[in-house]
Amino acid sequence: MASDLTSLQVVKEQLRQQHPDWYPDFRDSFGNQLTEKLLPPELAQLSAAELGLPASLVSADPDRLRRELRALAFARSYLMAQAGDVDGLNQANEELTYFWNDRLEGKLIPLAPIDPNNPVPWVHEINQLHSRHTTGLDSKYGKQVHYRSFVGAVKDWTDGRWRALRAAAKKVLNGEHGGSDHAKARELIQGIDSAPNNAPRLWRKEKAADVAARLGTSSHQLFDHLKTRVGAELTQDIVSTSASDSVWSGDFIWEIEPGAQAIHAYPISHHPSEREWITAGRFQVLEVDRIGASGGVRVRVRQTGVFYD
Repeated sequence: MASDLTSLQVVKEQLRQQHPDWYPDFRDSFGNQLTEKLLPPELAQLSAAELGLPASLVSADPDRLRRELRALAFARSYLMAQAGDVDGLNQANEELTYFWNDRLEGKLIPLAPIDPNNPVPWVHEINQLHSRHTTGLDSKYGKQVHYRSFVGAVKDWTDGRWRALRAAAKKVLNGEHGGSDHAKARELIQGIDSAPNNAPRLWRKEKAADVAARLGTSSHQLFDHLKTRVGAELTQDIVSTSASDSVWSGDFIWEIEPGAQAIHAYPISHHPSEREWITAGRFQVLEVDRIGASGGVRVRVRQTGVFYD
């Protein structure tokens, strides 16, 4: 594995161009704590001049040298991951192994099956919160990698990354690696699967045309199609719902009976006004009716199971 300065600078630039999000993620996750652990002493002790940094640049930005060394450490950790050096990565930081395992789509760590009997205690506690004060949760679970992934997943989901996380979750449920979102997707799946049956009445509004496309029918036939499904079950991927019937918009409304398994996103959501709950699974159609003068559709359902029931 190449560890000379020129090789690392080339790799650093390649990663910057091909995967621009990776280095910021590395920086935010590890800061400067791994630089000396990852770089050989002869590189970690190089001066700004030896790294090719202009004196004027370093004078204007005293932290520039440290950032350059950190970027080289990032490049070397990538080479270690590509070479399968799990022991070396673990010696630097065990979380670094998981960092690269996600970005290399499971190359370093064999996929472990999701255990539906493995409880996720923080989901039970967060579902009981009626405020956004999560200090108690953070102090209790904050050092656990899975809890931090769970919080990151919910924040990302509520901030618009739901498509990427849903796609990753589909891969995980199919026994594949979910890519860079693998850890977060797992936590969403296990969170919903472990959630108590205590969600309030939930609503989801969307376009009837989108629902019709998913069900393999047309918009004008959607009402009649769903009427024939009363008593039957529909399957739903991970999806956002709200405890308020006035959130979001659309001419199609799902109304979920109280008691569903769902993640209470409100305490950690970037958009708390949406009163969001994240759920999935199988739902029995109880009632279908028309709403509004424009001929919208409301479907009342009851959750009958989640992923592993």
